Amino acid sequence: MLNQLSAGEVLAVVASPLAKAEEVIAHVRVDKAEVLSASLSPIEHAGKPAIAADKLPPGAYARQIAPQLNLKLRVAAPPAAAPKRVLDAVAAIQKDKPRGVELQWVQGEQETDLRLAVEDGKLWLVSASGALVKAGPNKTMSIAIEQAEFEPKLIDSLQRIGKALNLVRISGQLEGTAAARNLELSAQLVKKGGARSALTQAVPQLQDGDLVEITVRNKGKLPVDLTALYVDGDWGISVLYPTQPGAVNRIEAGASDVLKIEIHDDTSGLERLLLVAVEARAGAERYDFSFMAQARLERTRSLDAGDSITEAFAAAGFGEQEAITTRGAKPQLPGRTEMRLFQWRVLAR
Repeated sequence: MLNQLSAGEVLAVVASPLAKAEEVIAHVRVDKAEVLSASLSPIEHAGKPAIAADKLPPGAYARQIAPQLNLKLRVAAPPAAAPKRVLDAVAAIQKDKPRGVELQWVQGEQETDLRLAVEDGKLWLVSASGALVKAGPNKTMSIAIEQAEFEPKLIDSLQRIGKALNLVRISGQLEGTAAARNLELSAQLVKKGGARSALTQAVPQLQDGDLVEITVRNKGKLPVDLTALYVDGDWGISVLYPTQPGAVNRIEAGASDVLKIEIHDDTSGLERLLLVAVEARAGAERYDFSFMAQARLERTRSLDAGDSITEAFAAAGFGEQEAITTRGAKPQLPGRTEMRLFQWRVLAR
């Protein structure tokens, strides 16, 4: 699941990661995807026969053909009196089911993740726990309805929000792993004036200039590969660790480290730090989930030179390859930690 696999997806088998597209040996289907593992079956596909698993060469590599993400997002549809362009876009999304977005459209009092509201010529993306705010630093995300690329921008927005929410949901499934049991975590809040206290509240309120320090110690006998991801209030996902693309993110047995996060209010609202740790296996590649990074949404989404829909769909789902820097929080030191969730609410000035 963390590597964007979903049941029913077809993978191409090649001899090595550097193999060319025409060097495919066989194909396999994902029967079941769990958080860190998946079950596969050989299948006949694209003119190549099914091949028994024991006939595959040692070190064979399974390559995704077209990621089929499973981003479940419960959305309350806009009111029936919404402009025709909004209703047509929603109807098209419901019919075509764009790749990478699995939407559940809910009615009435059903539980939702997102509500679509129409006011002032904009479609507002209102979180389930929030109110519609039209101005100021806590302004609700919106999309200008009359722009040429309204529907693609709505799809892209729903996909990014679904990805961020799914990442938070997955975090709860890793708490019982071996890596989780062997990691000792402690968190402290350092206020702007220097006062220090344990971070014990479930959702503390933080301000611009505050500092969160998270200390992690690997008490196990095996190394652990760690990734720290920050989900900000604008649905951006930033990589805090490793601090540079391709940098080593392994913490050895008995070692410890501290992640210091300086809070900034260029984003505000509920923000989350996800700490992903995977117990390292001898001879296996490092686990590094930096590819989950995505740029945050603009408060009002309209066309501009740096936000083409072509770029958005090329980077769809978990595949964005550019280095995304932290927006709502800035790393001060390398941080190491498992998939545990810390969250706080950043107050705007």
